[in-house]
Amino acid sequence: MYMKFIQRHYRSFLKNIQLQLFIFLISLPILISWGLPISLLSLFTTLLFTPILSLFLLISSLIFFSELLHIPNTWFMWLLEHITSFWNTCLSYHQSWWLIGFSKPSLSWLIAIVLVTLAILHAKQITTAQQRIVILTVFLLCACCLLKFFPHHQHILETLLYNRKHITLIQHNNTLIVFDEGTFSSHAAYESFITYTFLPDVIQKTGKTTIEHLIVSNINKRTFDALAFLATKMNIKNIYLPWWTGKIPSFAWYSYITLKKNIARVGGKVIPISKKRTIINTKDCSLFIEVNNTKNIRYYDAQYPLLYCNGIIDQQHITIGKKDE
Repeated sequence: MYMKFIQRHYRSFLKNIQLQLFIFLISLPILISWGLPISLLSLFTTLLFTPILSLFLLISSLIFFSELLHIPNTWFMWLLEHITSFWNTCLSYHQSWWLIGFSKPSLSWLIAIVLVTLAILHAKQITTAQQRIVILTVFLLCACCLLKFFPHHQHILETLLYNRKHITLIQHNNTLIVFDEGTFSSHAAYESFITYTFLPDVIQKTGKTTIEHLIVSNINKRTFDALAFLATKMNIKNIYLPWWTGKIPSFAWYSYITLKKNIARVGGKVIPISKKRTIINTKDCSLFIEVNNTKNIRYYDAQYPLLYCNGIIDQQHITIGKKDE
């Protein structure tokens, strides 16, 4: 009886793993097409958190019925609060670390992933669940490696246009540089813009979930709020802002302090720029942040110069963000 119990649960465990691999592979092309990052823990979350979810539902049901029957349920409430707190901690703990993005390949590659997965699942030559799990795992690893390390198209410069404002993506030697010409400051609903438009576009174009250098030409309260929110969705190592003179309003200053705290929490830096600064200086690439002092922008009692990028990448001279006077 004991051995039968173990074998039954072992077979159920294998079926769950096989199902998770199948769902992951089938959903992979859809997530890549939408520009969504892939969680490295998605294969294990169901197996790991099913007991926690079951306990959460059980305690919630006990609280519900105890309220109906007027039975003291203080201990149940205490236990439910701690389960919820543990759940939220697990979900929020360095969540951007276990996310991986893929640049969007051709449609034929995405269809091929689905067809091969279905072929493995229905192949008569594969007779046991263990064999199918091993083959699906190997195929998953190979597909992810091909998509990640051999991107099908990778342009050095990518320009994204939003409401007649530009965001330029610069890729060089696995480094992503983002130059914003006022897009973040022009979107009132910046949360939805960043979550559903900007992030999917960046991942589709670059396959990266980390920004090494983010340069912002225009600043205001909305810019600070948008960048602080973006720092919770992506890893940002350096943010460059214009150095302003004078006094910004208190509500904008509070947003700026929040931005600095959010960036410092993940090991990044906010760097005000008042003079020329080098970002990259290698044999085949030199990129600088320049200050355009010909025209200052006023923001309440403060004023600041516009920033632009200037340099050479692969023997091609580029200038981003400098307006003709």
